[in-house]
Amino acid sequence: MKVLIIILVAVFVWIKPSHSLAGPDFVPGIKGLPIIPGFAVIPETQVVFNSAIGRIVEVSLSGRLSATKVLLYYADTLPQLGWKRASKYKFIRDSEVLKLSVFQRKENIVNIRFSVRAEQK
Repeated sequence: MKVLIIILVAVFVWIKPSHSLAGPDFVPGIKGLPIIPGFAVIPETQVVFNSAIGRIVEVSLSGRLSATKVLLYYADTLPQLGWKRASKYKFIRDSEVLKLSVFQRKENIVNIRFSVRAEQK
């Protein structure tokens, strides 16, 4: 019986839930902004700054997908998370403006730059 328990514990420790079952990761510093599957944060690009007029967040991701598919993913996903589309690359939620910049690199390598700032009225 002890051997069975040890084996079961070892199996549960060894087997981790897949990423897709755990749900998406989110862009650091921007609540409710998912990282598109297959992309990763470029650590040295992350900037978070609080100012008198609100916060400023900038962060970039990199991954393998076409720029068109990246834009379609965020155009579909962001409104479900409360972001209202203002233009192809701009979304607004509460008092913040999210801007996306998508850079197609070589052969399906894409960088996405997110910039969040307080909405200027």
